[in-house]
Amino acid sequence: MVIQENIDAVEDDVATLEGRVEYVENRMTDIEERDVTVGFSATLSSNTNLEVDDTFIFDEVLTNYGNAYDSSTGLFTSPMHGLYEFNLFFMKTTSSDQININLQHNGIIMCKALADDGDYHLSGCSAVIELNVGDTVAVKCANAGTAYGDRYSGLNGHLVYLL
Repeated sequence: MVIQENIDAVEDDVATLEGRVEYVENRMTDIEERDVTVGFSATLSSNTNLEVDDTFIFDEVLTNYGNAYDSSTGLFTSPMHGLYEFNLFFMKTTSSDQININLQHNGIIMCKALADDGDYHLSGCSAVIELNVGDTVAVKCANAGTAYGDRYSGLNGHLVYLL
């Protein structure tokens, strides 16, 4: 009787483990079937005049795996739920006073950068953000100014971890 109860308990444990293995195998198949490579690098090709609340449009796309960055709108749109890292850098021209810019997730400021008065000041910020499918990331200007092009200003982003 006791032996049979032990055998039944072991069989239940084996069935539970088989279910878990099947779940992990299915999850791995789902991940393998999806292209989970998401990453981009885009810069300004020329000096760009910006007004308050303008979106930076980094028009020179150097890399765009997953096609999540749109160089016509300046928006990154998340193709999958995950943890992403973004790195923003920019230089202001001599013709500008200070420039404040914000990296925004669905319109919420995630980090700020300031290039102060003076010639060719460089600034930037980085953020790690959990994004759902369809969430957007954009760079917005908080005050008017001119950003230096020629690859001195840009935005990079990539998927760190699939959630």
